Amino acid sequence: MSVYTGTELKTVDELLATVSPDSLMDFNNDLGISVKDRLGGALTMVVNSSNVLMDNVRTAYAIAEWNKPQKVGEDTLVPLRFVSQYFGVDVQVNGGSAQATVDGQAIVVTKGQALIAGQSYLSPHIQFTSDDVLVPANIVAAIIHKQVYTDRKGRGLIVIGDKTKPFDDALDVVDENIKAKDNEKFYIEEAIKEIVYDRPTGDEAIAQLQNRHAQHPRILATQSDFTRIKSMLGSGEATITKWYEDIRKQGEQNLLLSLPTNDLPDGRRMVSSRQVGPLVINLGMLYHLSDDPLKKEQYKQRIWNEVYTVSQFHDWNEENEFLNTAEFMEGLAIAYDWLYDAWTPEQRGILENAILQKGLVKTLEAYNKNVWWIQTYPRTNNWNAVCNGAAILSLMAIGDVDKDIVLPSGEKVTLQKFGGKVLDIAFNALEDYILLEFTPDGAWAEGPSYWGYTLEYIVKLISSMETALGTSYGYDQTPGLNKTAYFPSYLTGPVGSLNYGDASNGKISSPEELWIAKKFHDRRLASVHLDNKIKYKNAGSELEMLWYEPGSYTPGQKLGRRFQLCLF
Repeated sequence: MSVYTGTELKTVDELLATVSPDSLMDFNNDLGISVKDRLGGALTMVVNSSNVLMDNVRTAYAIAEWNKPQKVGEDTLVPLRFVSQYFGVDVQVNGGSAQATVDGQAIVVTKGQALIAGQSYLSPHIQFTSDDVLVPANIVAAIIHKQVYTDRKGRGLIVIGDKTKPFDDALDVVDENIKAKDNEKFYIEEAIKEIVYDRPTGDEAIAQLQNRHAQHPRILATQSDFTRIKSMLGSGEATITKWYEDIRKQGEQNLLLSLPTNDLPDGRRMVSSRQVGPLVINLGMLYHLSDDPLKKEQYKQRIWNEVYTVSQFHDWNEENEFLNTAEFMEGLAIAYDWLYDAWTPEQRGILENAILQKGLVKTLEAYNKNVWWIQTYPRTNNWNAVCNGAAILSLMAIGDVDKDIVLPSGEKVTLQKFGGKVLDIAFNALEDYILLEFTPDGAWAEGPSYWGYTLEYIVKLISSMETALGTSYGYDQTPGLNKTAYFPSYLTGPVGSLNYGDASNGKISSPEELWIAKKFHDRRLASVHLDNKIKYKNAGSELEMLWYEPGSYTPGQKLGRRFQLCLF
């Protein structure tokens, strides 16, 4: 049955979802999934992670960096000595040889083979380190008389224990008709999340923000970042100097740009939301890099005119297009943070209230309506990253402010309690439905264009958590994230990129590629990005200046690889 409300036809379920609950603070989107019964007694690892679960007890950095499990060809390699020690087997590693005795049988591992009770197991991928040896997991299982499980979709989960099949790969499917609690996909990914992510509560994250007392600016950039860029400019570093001139020219245009309006040109979208964030980042960067008092005042005043105008809109279009709400929220949060000391207490109060009432409160209301973008399954969607990412970024800016909020439900709560609830829901939405979509190798099902939009907010939320909290709780170690920045390069040719649906087919080059290159010390990626900038004749950007490392450029890098699990 469908009913009318206003001018729109709605189902009964949709109508009920619009009714405000008695408490906005009671909503919970936890999947309610546990893998403890499956992993009891086992040693559980993830490829490229130092963290482990030992009989369901998580130990961070348990494996030395050089001994981390890795995938080489079709083999999943694990550290033999470390694994064996957990199961009570003593393995001695001496140079290029490893020896052990298991149930009276002699074990010898050398380069290329393992001898188990006289039987030879060959592998060209056996690798000795300074204190261990990386051996294919199936050979390790034969050595210590245990079962080994690795997930068939290559997400990197490794379980060594007594159970033959802790997870049923045949039931690991993408099917909207199968609920999460009945789908092995979510159980396999729950095991990965338990290992890779720290998974604090929202209240714990807010408490960390309060206790750290990080000074503003603290989202995306700190004062030391701006000082470092100024130092490079002062030294005449060529790339930074060229990019500075690019953003300075853009800044002159932004000074003359018309103020945003709350018009909906197509009846749905408040398109001015796309103007605010880029303008704030551009003029905010110029504000910090300029030594000219008159120019600094111009930049500051133009930013204020922009964000004050937006703060006075009746709403940020949350009913029609929550992306607009998220983009406004992000833009005002960066303006609040980057120019924190330049604003008067009254100005800061105006921005705080706008971010809260028109952004974060609307976010919590949307959560309570079980809005679709917090459970983007079976098809992942960029809205998850944008809407939840903007909420997290905003709370990194204002989450430690001492004030109370009266919610539309009539509840009076502290900003800290409110912020903790928002973070709880945002963390769950990201962990459950989007972050692990980068596995196993960084491909993105929405194509390069929406990949860029998604990655922009994934990197912004992770980077902002790192600069505000000192940690991203392991989100930066999401499997596949270190590889994803190569994805658009492989799908882009001389005339454009391979896109589909309503995505553009323009050539994709994302500033976030440099963040990933810096995070994972990937000089090749930095070089590919810089090569593409020259090839595409793209101007430099503020975030590229923020994440650029001199000396990381080696021109003419060659590419070639295969991507899996990119479902068009």
